[in-house]
Amino acid sequence: MNTVEMDGSYYNADLLSSEGQSIFSVLAENNRRLKEAQLTVTLYSASGITLMDKLKPHLKEEARVAGKATLIEE
Repeated sequence: MNTVEMDGSYYNADLLSSEGQSIFSVLAENNRRLKEAQLTVTLYSASGITLMDKLKPHLKEEARVAGKATLIEE
């Protein structure tokens, strides 16, 4: 049974109108993609941290220049 919570009440999505069921399906897909995007952001953030850490030993004093970076460690 698919359910949706709205304002503290739970509803059986299978008993909604056809339009309500369609809206529920789109909302469910939206939530699935949002969770996937949040996971992707977490993975890219962790990867960036790891790659910046791996890059540090390769940064030599003779490579240091003045100016703005095209890639900035956060």
